[in-house]
Amino acid sequence: MQVGLAAYGHREKESCDDIEVLLPVGNHSRAELEAAIASVQPKGKTPITAALQLVADGLDAPTQLILVSDGKETCEGDPCELVRSLRERGIEVTVHVVGFDVTIEERAQLNCIAEAGGGLYADAGTADELTAALTDIRETVVEEVAEPAAVKRTAAVAIDRSKANWRLESEGTIYEGRLARFFTLKSNPMIQLINRDAVNFGLAIDGEMNGQRTATYAFFAEGRGPVCERVGPEESFQISFESSEEGWLTGSFSGMLACPEYEAMPVEGSFHIKAPRSGRQGE
Repeated sequence: MQVGLAAYGHREKESCDDIEVLLPVGNHSRAELEAAIASVQPKGKTPITAALQLVADGLDAPTQLILVSDGKETCEGDPCELVRSLRERGIEVTVHVVGFDVTIEERAQLNCIAEAGGGLYADAGTADELTAALTDIRETVVEEVAEPAAVKRTAAVAIDRSKANWRLESEGTIYEGRLARFFTLKSNPMIQLINRDAVNFGLAIDGEMNGQRTATYAFFAEGRGPVCERVGPEESFQISFESSEEGWLTGSFSGMLACPEYEAMPVEGSFHIKAPRSGRQGE
């Protein structure tokens, strides 16, 4: 995961503007993070609202934000309302909070921030408890980033079943058709979606055709045009098989293909196709 670090009240005693991004979000080493954290010496006010706003202004992707504070807002801001408004405006941020050695009143506000941000709240009174709290939140963040992201990447593109059995979309261009074939590729089941305009899209899957799967291979070609193929780790191209009526396969897919001349082709789509008859898959 990419990680960043911001701090407040660490340079001046009475300033509500003492907020600094120590490490912008990126691929930082553990040593870089530890050095940045060790440089922080709390000495000033607690401008939580302004700090959250500063971080939110720099977000351009879904983000898990962990706030660690030893007290409530002291600069007249309303962090609960800010976090709530950020999410209402469609900014994809989840806010987790750790209250370090806080009072009942301080805990109430910090817990409110976590609730408004759809995240967890944890109390810590000692260094060991702080480590434990951060460890628990870290495990939750890893799950949030890894598992739901895979599901989100396979959001279905709606099919008009009166006209088509599958539908694929790439950067505003839509392809659809009614024909599907089944093969095997290196012992993996493969679905091939084709239409009468010579559009040809194929997916090879690691395992049975049910649940959440990754594509061991994927390709797209239109007529005699160039062939685009799956790139990146397998986890970056997801297929989700949903329960359906007997004899049919229903699902969705999403991922990235690489085309000649270094062009990228993001694709997503859905299918509702006749399942292979017993004994036919793998012929």
